[in-house]
Amino acid sequence: MPPHMGNLKKLRTLTNFSLGKESGSGIEELGKLQHIRGDLSIENLQNANPKHVGEANLRAKEHLKTLEFQWSGKSKDSERARSVLKELRPHEKVENLRIFGYEGVKFPEWVGFFPSSLSNLVCLKLSNCYNCSTLPPLGQLTSLKELSIIGFTKLMFVGSEFYGSCGPAMKPFRSLEILRFERMKQWEEWKDGDGAFPQLEELYVKECPKLTKAFPSHLPCLKKLQVVGCKKQLVVSLRVPHAIPEVMLMDNSIEVELKQLPSGMHCLKLYESDLVLHEKAVHKQFHHFNKVRVMLNVNNAGMICFHEYDPEVADDCPGFTFRSIYIHSCYHKPKERR
Repeated sequence: MPPHMGNLKKLRTLTNFSLGKESGSGIEELGKLQHIRGDLSIENLQNANPKHVGEANLRAKEHLKTLEFQWSGKSKDSERARSVLKELRPHEKVENLRIFGYEGVKFPEWVGFFPSSLSNLVCLKLSNCYNCSTLPPLGQLTSLKELSIIGFTKLMFVGSEFYGSCGPAMKPFRSLEILRFERMKQWEEWKDGDGAFPQLEELYVKECPKLTKAFPSHLPCLKKLQVVGCKKQLVVSLRVPHAIPEVMLMDNSIEVELKQLPSGMHCLKLYESDLVLHEKAVHKQFHHFNKVRVMLNVNNAGMICFHEYDPEVADDCPGFTFRSIYIHSCYHKPKERR
């Protein structure tokens, strides 16, 4: 940024503030801009002097609704990054927060540890925080509706630390509607939280090759589930009794096990995955489907198998009809002779 930006004392709109390595305006110049509002992105925070970050005084800027903090490049000084982010605490009225390339090992306490510090936060995106091995207790953020966790390459476990201490009267992530996990190369286990995600409608899990233990056990409002780019070890088991209109599993080569078909599901899409349907109870629910679409790559030898299928079951199911079934490049796996 040009030097002496703080002299523009009546400035109301400033969408980007980029920090130079040696010249230009320092981050302390933001402290003089008391009237800025709307959206603000602070870039190249690796160049910020931790001694002067507090002078930006973002906590006093109540009219900023969207804040974005960006680090560029990789630094070995993780404690310096944490000191910088600690002093960038926004006003509690901020609604959208995005943090990219954060180099610290842990997040400062204002990110989730004290719910009152982000009491109005609706949307949070944490991306490419490659040094972080744990997540902050974001389940305590009562207004949060959309959360994206992307590129935490050292994270292996998601459990109680993610849900926080909400107490018996409040469920973790009580307002969350959309949740995304992407590019988590070392993530192996996702532990369930008691009563968590009571309002979750959309769940996306993408490019998590080591994930084997996954998905909360009870998602009463789930409408859309996507699993993309995971491996064979991950078994997605859908036992939920409520309606999930759409499930898509793509480019996974994972096994999809449907033990109880949700009555409201109208579209099932599988790409390069194995589908296993079994038990008579499954077939009794087929009449709820409008469309089953299975798209498999013939080179991956995908298959669809019906175990213990009894054609007489259809007699017990009036309305046992599909509007359409599309199965592409599949093969039938014959029973082994005894």
